[in-house]
Amino acid sequence: MYAGFWKRFVAYCIDGIIIWLVTIPIKMASDAGEEFLILFAVWVLYFSLMESSPTQATLGKKLLGIKVTDAQGQRLTFVKALLRNLSKIISMFTLYIGFIMAAFTQKKQALHDIITDCLVVNNNFSPAEEAATPPQKSSTGLIIALVIAGLFFVVLFGGCAAAVVLPQYVIAVEKSRAAEALANLKIISDAANRYYLRTGGYSGIDINAAGNLDVSPPANRNFGFSLGKCSGSDCIINACRKASLFTSDAEACAAPKYIISFTLSGGERKRAFCTPEGEDTPCSALNPMLN
Repeated sequence: MYAGFWKRFVAYCIDGIIIWLVTIPIKMASDAGEEFLILFAVWVLYFSLMESSPTQATLGKKLLGIKVTDAQGQRLTFVKALLRNLSKIISMFTLYIGFIMAAFTQKKQALHDIITDCLVVNNNFSPAEEAATPPQKSSTGLIIALVIAGLFFVVLFGGCAAAVVLPQYVIAVEKSRAAEALANLKIISDAANRYYLRTGGYSGIDINAAGNLDVSPPANRNFGFSLGKCSGSDCIINACRKASLFTSDAEACAAPKYIISFTLSGGERKRAFCTPEGEDTPCSALNPMLN
């Protein structure tokens, strides 16, 4: 009557794919820090809302014919479902041993199930069956031991790995987004140079959607585009990195994280550069790519 480890594992994989597909726009538009917080919120709310719903199951669990109940076999409240899913953090801290516990505990409970007194059962489960099942021995000592061991390994190895990997990941993500902004800048600058050839100068150029170029500025979730000083035969076009996911295109260049600029002169594109360089921006890493 209790859902086995592999059923739970396959259901979790299905839910992971669903969340990944739904959150693709968030991954494209947000910073690494913002992305983590938003994805964590989506993950927790998805599981908590679905498991406290009348079906008592996420989409993955529905496909596998399993559901989540409390210790008496009843539907979870949203608060209890939320606490259960937040407790998965503790299961992760134990190097995922907390999840693997579902393969060998008496009632197929993972560590977060034991902490919150919940069950994952097959759909044909009835509360009467649970009432007839002998109570499980206390697992308090096991929980404490696993949490302490997990925290030790997380602090010891996780901190070292994060210090090495995370900065490189952030730079790699920014390089990818900067490459997209560069492609957009090339489109705009080519249109600006055509404007120069038509009119004999950059004065009066307008790169807005309702402006006087022969193309509209490409849509970009991470950058807003603006003009620097443009007069006569010289012009600067900027791609401003938005301060956050919620920054509008119009606000992007008011307080940008950094700016990628193209200089134009006499109907030709001269060079690209990123400013400002320093520890707070990735420009030091981006400038070699731009030149």
